[in-house]
Amino acid sequence: MLDSRSTLLNGNHSFPPFYACYLLRSRATVTSRITYIGSTPDPPRRIRQHNGQLTQGALKTSRFRPWEMQMIVYGFPSKLAALQFEYAWQRPEKTRHLREDTTDGQYGLLIKKDRERNMLNRKVAVVCALLALPPFSRLPLHVRFFNEDVQTLFESRRRDQAQGLPLSLSTILDLGGVAGDTGRRVATTPGVTAIDGPIDVEDYHFRDQVWQKLITLTSTPACLICGTQVDMQDHLSYSLCPVGGSCLATTHVDCLGADFVRGQPTLLPSHGQCPGCHEEVQWGEVIRSTYACKELHAAPTLRGTRKRQGQKGAVINSLSSAADLNSQPDPAPEEVNQDSSKPPMPKPKARRKPSRRKPSQAIDHKPGSSSSTGDI
Repeated sequence: MLDSRSTLLNGNHSFPPFYACYLLRSRATVTSRITYIGSTPDPPRRIRQHNGQLTQGALKTSRFRPWEMQMIVYGFPSKLAALQFEYAWQRPEKTRHLREDTTDGQYGLLIKKDRERNMLNRKVAVVCALLALPPFSRLPLHVRFFNEDVQTLFESRRRDQAQGLPLSLSTILDLGGVAGDTGRRVATTPGVTAIDGPIDVEDYHFRDQVWQKLITLTSTPACLICGTQVDMQDHLSYSLCPVGGSCLATTHVDCLGADFVRGQPTLLPSHGQCPGCHEEVQWGEVIRSTYACKELHAAPTLRGTRKRQGQKGAVINSLSSAADLNSQPDPAPEEVNQDSSKPPMPKPKARRKPSRRKPSQAIDHKPGSSSSTGDI
């Protein structure tokens, strides 16, 4: 049951462009083993806060500066999902996600609390175990490493653990660092703003790709699965092919989800083939593209940088000239910003300025009168 705090109530949920859980390692000394786990929508800014270059929000870690970001896990569909993952990563001995059933009806811990709980190899082992278990194994998550040693630890743990990681999980080695200032980044590294720039926390490439496909649609398309027309005004009811390229396959979300789970033992879709280009598509990317279409038509007051809002405005202008997606005519100028469910507010009446009474028109009050006007 949804309460007033749920972001799904009244359809006001949004898929964040970027939200990540990160792992830090202290470089205060050569042999430092101190680690820290947190979450943020902007890792380049967050690491600067931890290192004291920016103020606010990193007082707890000020004693062990400088810090170095080792890896991030990103692609969470909401801030709540990221916070749940962060808690499980920080406290593996308390989270229910890392419990195993025993023969006596109780449960045991996959990872116990001991002296090595704060060491780097233990943190990598915990995150590898979490990514292999539901509900996190069903999310469209990805891992980015900024250190070769951490990637080696992760791959070693990945081979040893019994539960395999989901096929949709991708790993990237980015030697340029979260800010891109190390000079070691490869030119083909995905998900960055420039070869010497920070990682892309606004999801420019993916969202621009979806918006350009939406512009190309010059008429109301039909669902490639059921054949009925798609309601382009109900932005969460349809999806465009999230695979890069020229595929403009448009389907109902319900139809595509039913097609993905056909012949599979799961109730929730995880992956399938696009009915247009027949490329492998992850369900998380389908939902991600659906919310990208919704954001395109949303109010311009959405949270984001000026650059991002400017790009979105340019796409909206192009969309309005290339396709007639709105079936309703534009409102008259006098009807803009008016709520049709409420009667129009009457204009306030002009208040007359009280005239000053002349001495000859003064009124003599009887004794005992409560009037504040004195005798003139």
